[in-house]
Amino acid sequence: MRTDPVRRLVYHRRVQLRRCRVLPTVFCLFAALALHAHARAQPLHAALAQAGQIRVDGDLGEWRALPAQGLGDDPTGSIEARFAYDDSGLYVGARVHDDVFVRSVQPSSHEDALVLMLGLPEAGRVRGSELWLFAGQLGRTRAQIMLAESGGPAHALAAPAQIVEGPLSDGYTVEAYVPWRLLPGGLDYRFARAALRLHDVDHAGAAAHELASTRETEPARWPWLDFDGGVAAAVANFLRVKNLTSTAPKLDWVGVLGGDAHVERVLVVGTYLVRSGDGARFAFEDLPVSSAADVRSAQLVDLTGDGTPELVLLLRQRNDLGTRELWQAFDLQGEHARSLLAIETRKETRAGFVSATVSLRKAARGRGLELDVRSGEAKGLSEADYVDTAEAGMGSILLPWGPVSERVYGWDGTHWSVVRETKNPHAAVASSARPTPRDATSAPRVPTVVHEEPPGNDALIAAYRSARGVPSAARPRFSQHINLAEDARIESLMLFGKELVVVGEGFRRGVGFFYFGLPVQSPDDVQRVFTGDVTGDGRRDIFVRVRQRIGDVQREILLGYTFAGEALTPILAVEVRRARGTDSVGNVVALVRAGLHFALEVKPGVARGWSADSYPFSADSQDSFAPLLLPWQDAAVRYRFDGKVLVSSGVPAARD
Repeated sequence: MRTDPVRRLVYHRRVQLRRCRVLPTVFCLFAALALHAHARAQPLHAALAQAGQIRVDGDLGEWRALPAQGLGDDPTGSIEARFAYDDSGLYVGARVHDDVFVRSVQPSSHEDALVLMLGLPEAGRVRGSELWLFAGQLGRTRAQIMLAESGGPAHALAAPAQIVEGPLSDGYTVEAYVPWRLLPGGLDYRFARAALRLHDVDHAGAAAHELASTRETEPARWPWLDFDGGVAAAVANFLRVKNLTSTAPKLDWVGVLGGDAHVERVLVVGTYLVRSGDGARFAFEDLPVSSAADVRSAQLVDLTGDGTPELVLLLRQRNDLGTRELWQAFDLQGEHARSLLAIETRKETRAGFVSATVSLRKAARGRGLELDVRSGEAKGLSEADYVDTAEAGMGSILLPWGPVSERVYGWDGTHWSVVRETKNPHAAVASSARPTPRDATSAPRVPTVVHEEPPGNDALIAAYRSARGVPSAARPRFSQHINLAEDARIESLMLFGKELVVVGEGFRRGVGFFYFGLPVQSPDDVQRVFTGDVTGDGRRDIFVRVRQRIGDVQREILLGYTFAGEALTPILAVEVRRARGTDSVGNVVALVRAGLHFALEVKPGVARGWSADSYPFSADSQDSFAPLLLPWQDAAVRYRFDGKVLVSSGVPAARD
């Protein structure tokens, strides 16, 4: 056998067992088992052929410059193959070492052949086919190519397909060319998967031995055909740079995602969503998780019934308050993945957890599927001490003690909405005497009544200190006397540790205090508090800038709240800074005049260390926060109140 350097693929057990005939039985069994455990399929490589570079004439001299790929190392049955391609078709040049060459006038599966297994995208699936390359015997039989499609009968390929055999002292050589258009799915050849097999017959009528580059039988699991300059090579390089070469993808799919009928590849690996749209380029986006293990599962499902699948992920997210799991659906038809629906399915803190179940079923009416969400179990948490911290735009987890035990979402043609709910017969009865948990989070708190007659702000603050365990010597980090709620009288807004506190003569009749726990781990994570009337009701609204840590990434989020009755309602959540190590991007935030009240303006700021080429994150938000503005691509944004929340628009040329 030639001693050229080759890329070793998977040895067939037959090769090992031949050697074992003279070795002890136990050793042979051990070798075969070890081989099965550690063998790993490698992709076949196809070099880009220049015009006129390859002539299908049986002489493999012009192939020497291309890398050889070996299969087996036994001189009685092994392959040395090279592959090339151009836009018109695929070229194969191979030396097959075989101690006995079996061939008749009419080739069949009972004779020696080199088999190239191809998986090509067609109608939303990977369709498998096999090219059987039968070498001829000089002066007796001619070489032939036969194509077997998806397990069906094989048929011969005529011109313009070409095949020629050549001499080899211990076997045979074969050189072939097959136009892409003759292969099922061949027009999208850049998304091909491929494997190689030696079909070896020792004598006429004998059963064939198989030496294969992969043990996988499903075409969708065969290795990618690695084209020079192709997307498989580009993605492989991306995974190498990200240290993900040993990470098994949660999803690796090829099919049509949009109305243009173009085939795309979708890969979910590590913490990335990777997509290629034309077979030559790819793009990637960060998923809203901190580690590969936090992507629990990934699949493509046609949720809306339009014939185009959506990406469905089960994600685990972590922050300083605990962990949660999400069922989240993304639309992939645009340039970037767009979140359609996110449902919480599990929330866990040090005290315990609550969970819910999610299932898909065919819609009762119309097209598509329905999403059925049901309350699950709770352990360590109860109605008395659980605090809901769902973000805006996300479906809160259904609680075992909550008012709803089942919620069904349906697609109305433009968005997902609740189509029906089932009341929970075991729902807890609300009690004003329920104790207030110590670990306050982002859920609004109702005012707490402490006196029958207004005692004054000092007494109310003292009552808050006593109820929440705040030392009498602790001073508020922020204090402002403004009109926040109810009538035109002034309230006092203070920040103690992680909690906002409100008292006032005209608030709750002046007999109780109100507190609100911010979604942070420590008081130091509250960066800034400021107020301004952005809703136009004549009362101030509250803005808080908080710090959030996800792995080695630090983010700052600007949160906005307004009083609606006695409750503090969220109206804004936007990322305004991101940093990793010494690299950072920040935004400039300011309240600007908009008629009789204010609008919130966010401008791209300064980037340190990162640039448009080196910024490692997706430009779009992958959670419920509005995205960070990037100085190399974004303009200033102004947020105005639409009656419910603050919505963004471009900054006008002339200021109001």
